[in-house]
Amino acid sequence: MMTGLQNTAAKFERLRKQAEGLIRLQPEIDSQSFSDILELIQELNIYQTELETQNQQLRKAQEELTSLHKEYEKLYEFAPCGYVTLNSRGIVSRANLMAVNLLQTEKDALLEASLTRFIASDFEAVFLKSRQEAKESGERRSVELLLDNRKEQPQWVRMEIEADRAENGEEVQWLVMLIDIQERKQAEEKLLRQAKERENLEKQFRQAQKMEAVGTLAGGIAHDFNNILASVIGYAELALDDAPEGSMLRDNLFEVLAAGNRAKELVRQILTVSRLENHSRQAVQINPLLKEVLKMLRSTMPASIEIRENITSEPLIVQADPTQIHQVLVNLATNAMQSMSDREGVLEVRLDSVSFDENIQDTVPDLSPGEYVRLAVNDTGSGIPGDRIEKIFEPYFTTKAKETGTGLGLSVVQGIVRSHHGHITVSSEPGTGSTFTVYLPLVQKASRERPDHAFEQLPTGNEHILLIDDEPGIVSMQKQSLERLGYTVTGKTGSLEALEDFRSSPQKFDLVFTDMTMPKLTGEKLSAAVKDIRPDVPVILCTGYSEKLTRLRENPKIEAVLMKPLDFAATAKTIRAVLDDSKVSPASGEADK
Repeated sequence: MMTGLQNTAAKFERLRKQAEGLIRLQPEIDSQSFSDILELIQELNIYQTELETQNQQLRKAQEELTSLHKEYEKLYEFAPCGYVTLNSRGIVSRANLMAVNLLQTEKDALLEASLTRFIASDFEAVFLKSRQEAKESGERRSVELLLDNRKEQPQWVRMEIEADRAENGEEVQWLVMLIDIQERKQAEEKLLRQAKERENLEKQFRQAQKMEAVGTLAGGIAHDFNNILASVIGYAELALDDAPEGSMLRDNLFEVLAAGNRAKELVRQILTVSRLENHSRQAVQINPLLKEVLKMLRSTMPASIEIRENITSEPLIVQADPTQIHQVLVNLATNAMQSMSDREGVLEVRLDSVSFDENIQDTVPDLSPGEYVRLAVNDTGSGIPGDRIEKIFEPYFTTKAKETGTGLGLSVVQGIVRSHHGHITVSSEPGTGSTFTVYLPLVQKASRERPDHAFEQLPTGNEHILLIDDEPGIVSMQKQSLERLGYTVTGKTGSLEALEDFRSSPQKFDLVFTDMTMPKLTGEKLSAAVKDIRPDVPVILCTGYSEKLTRLRENPKIEAVLMKPLDFAATAKTIRAVLDDSKVSPASGEADK
């Protein structure tokens, strides 16, 4: 445009000079014609001046336009969003610095490349569909997708896609804006994790509430069941004392006692599990505990699964929390059972002991040299793929369907085993099955000899005992047992009646032996009442609720607390110890027969 104006100005300059030459060459021109020529020259001069002014304005406008173009290029290049221009074939023809950074590439590599090359394969179809919709509708389309960087962590972006048609309406290019939404996506994922954790906590809370209700119910049932067991065990011990040595009757009574004691331990396990309490560790014999677990699982296991036991007859004892060991056994056996739920299979459980020397720490740093209980649970299920076997102890990781697995079982098992200074290993082949092996430090190997229940081996006495329990059968049984040890016993089935008897003759009794849970007046309140009457009289209290043991043992008005159902040998020793510690002389007076 500037060149055209210059040419026009030059043309008028030539015309002006030509007119002046004509004037000089033709002086005879009349005055009118001369006047016209001068006027023409003047107009040409004015026009030339205007053209020069416009020329200056155009030069200034061009300079401003050049400056604006440079400013635009800077804004485009350093914009906080990525900008990409695609030709009709979807090839990148232009891109700014942010687009290059988001796509994690070099600018030379980006230009003349297809944009889909930088998009994760799962999102390619979404991008192409949005691009086509923008072309057909003439409206901008927005889509969130994941870039395939291959260098750093996956990058989330939002793409704003707009089609730009040429003047002929046929050629199309796409303008694409890329917005970094990585932080927003990470925040959303964090919120989802928190929501999931909150949901898990709510589930745990609901489960805890259920277990609390179960614990309350189990406590009530256990109290009644313990009274039944007390009668069974107590009368069996009385009969055993009368049975001839070496007789079939004596052997049968030993089996009755063994069954009663197993039932007693089972009740304690149920109470312990349902209460969800932390319990101190104690010497636990693994053999019977494992057999009880397998017995329980048999009732729920499909008939297509065969259980094989290979449990050593040598009693193995570990220092452990019985509830947690029970949970380990149940979780491992249940896990094996579920892996074979849709097929025939074999669940094999092996229990024995093993000794390790100092070389064990080269392969298993968690274990120290010494003797260990070895528990192996093997199944013929589907097995665990090699790429998953390293993750199976991670919380919430599971290979089961959502409705059958939470991903917490094996994580809990590993935590319990480690807290007991043990170790757990796993070996598996897909399609063949899995074997989980647990090692726990061995405390001792218990004796297999059967104890003799002869009463003459227990401490005896001649003191007078006030015995109170609301179950007549228990009062009768305990009265016989204590009398065989030489004590004088007054038995009562009502706590108020017993209190009145004690109040009428407080010096007649050397010891009060009472149950805890009784109508009208509990054993704890009865203990306080007799202490108010005679502070020096010793009191032994029996309860079927283990959660009350700590509080009752801290009660200064109670000398000893025993857990029901009672072990007679322990009861006899406790009575003798309490009487000896009380240093109370035997009271005079006749007992109520």
